[in-house]
Amino acid sequence: MICEPAFLAFAPNLGFFPVNSPDTIITSLLIVAYALDICLNFFVAYYDEDGTLVTNPRAIARHYAEWQLWVDLITTIPFDWIVLGLRHESTVATRYVSLLRLLRIGRAYRLNKWALFLTNNTSLSLFWLTMLRNGLVLFYCTHIGACVFFYLARQTEGSVVLWLTPAHDAVTGAGGMPDASPFGKYIFSLYWSVVTFATVGYGDIHAQTVEEAAFVTFYIYLNVFVGAYIIGTVTLLVTRADEETGRYRSELAVLEQYGATHRIPKDMLSAMRGHLRLHHSAQEATDERVLAVLPSAMRHRVLGYMYSGVLADSWLLEGVHQKFLDTLLGSAKMEYVMPKVEIVSEGDLVNELRAP
Repeated sequence: MICEPAFLAFAPNLGFFPVNSPDTIITSLLIVAYALDICLNFFVAYYDEDGTLVTNPRAIARHYAEWQLWVDLITTIPFDWIVLGLRHESTVATRYVSLLRLLRIGRAYRLNKWALFLTNNTSLSLFWLTMLRNGLVLFYCTHIGACVFFYLARQTEGSVVLWLTPAHDAVTGAGGMPDASPFGKYIFSLYWSVVTFATVGYGDIHAQTVEEAAFVTFYIYLNVFVGAYIIGTVTLLVTRADEETGRYRSELAVLEQYGATHRIPKDMLSAMRGHLRLHHSAQEATDERVLAVLPSAMRHRVLGYMYSGVLADSWLLEGVHQKFLDTLLGSAKMEYVMPKVEIVSEGDLVNELRAP
């Protein structure tokens, strides 16, 4: 995803020649890896629509050949090398043909499953995962922009004034970059891509041709959508925590006002605050909230596993049939109580059965 646009824009020579160039070596290794991946996919089991794991080799091959195989072939075969052959020169025409190498970016469709797996992995922090994802989105957008800007400049080089013209000395090596390395050109192009994407350009570099102006216009439109997406995801993470804190503070303020109105003693009011804090800290893991989405049979099995032993060990329910305990647990609920809090006093008339 990163190498293909960079090689297209900054590689001195396009195509298979020369065979010892970094472009050819890295691309060859990627093609070999993609080809091995295609072969292995004929033996990788999959889950069908019913959730059944399919391990039959013929069924796996048939499923893979439905559409995924063709996508992998199109994104693996080096069509640009086939068309260009062993051409030595790098011309405008060859650079247009080399656009075929961008088909290999299509292999990124598999990243969707990987990203979904990471998002649903509770062992990873959703906050930092979102920050990393947003950072990668920003980098890739500006990276693609830098490659496109330099590609456009190379396609019209020598005929018109380009965005590169004001910085010609720095980029070509007349000042500051005597070796005129592709990396130096990439950094300078990335600089303009970033300031354009952030719409904070200083005017020292700007579009000079119709093609460059058209891409800058599209690029800034893209910035609106990407910026809205990033702001939305970060806001969702921050506001959720603020919402929980705000709800707790609101209920705490009502409790304080209630205590002042009814002149509740300080020790009793302190115990009420403790219960309120315990309720908010434990409400995410209550039985009602966690088990509400489960079928009734599964919910009864889970409740029976957790609490039937406690009920069966009590003297009142000793020897009672398990079916009765399951029915009793179906209408029971869990309550969290602060330590050393008296639940029932001696002589109280109660209509509830409590088990510690």
